Amino acid sequence: MESGVDISTTPPLSEAQPGAVDFSLWTEIGSEFMYKSNINNWVSCVPNGGSLVELYPGQVKCNITKIIVPSVCEDVVPYMLTIYQLSTMRTPGLQATDHYYFFDTLISIQYPEIDPCGLQQSNFLSGVSMPSGWLYLRDIDPIIPNVTVIYNSTKPGGRIMKHFLGYFSAEILSRV
Repeated sequence: MESGVDISTTPPLSEAQPGAVDFSLWTEIGSEFMYKSNINNWVSCVPNGGSLVELYPGQVKCNITKIIVPSVCEDVVPYMLTIYQLSTMRTPGLQATDHYYFFDTLISIQYPEIDPCGLQQSNFLSGVSMPSGWLYLRDIDPIIPNVTVIYNSTKPGGRIMKHFLGYFSAEILSRV
């Protein structure tokens, strides 16, 4: 079953360009990840039993990398990686008390959920003309600092997500 969104394995050169890296290559890139959003706080995580690149549920150790939603649950951090089976797709999510990020790619079944309070509510930054998010991966102990964008979720009209890949400086994650 198709996800209902564009899926690409062509890496873009910037966050503005759609594309994605094939999921089978994620483990080769690294297991530490950061999700950057223009409507929710940026979160960086390392495996602590759960693995995003292997789609294995369990605990993750996360930090807030940048506050995007000021004065709203600034100290809430996801601690659990969940994996949901939606139709034929396995879909990851990050949880605090409930969904902090839910990366649903099947627009026919549900929709992505974003909540800096981790309560599965609409506490995200509103009024953003093009809500977007970018997933970065890196090796936990990189020899050469490098972060790879592997997924971009953009919801024009509130329902569409696109997969994405590009390259970005490790500067953001190195501050965590």
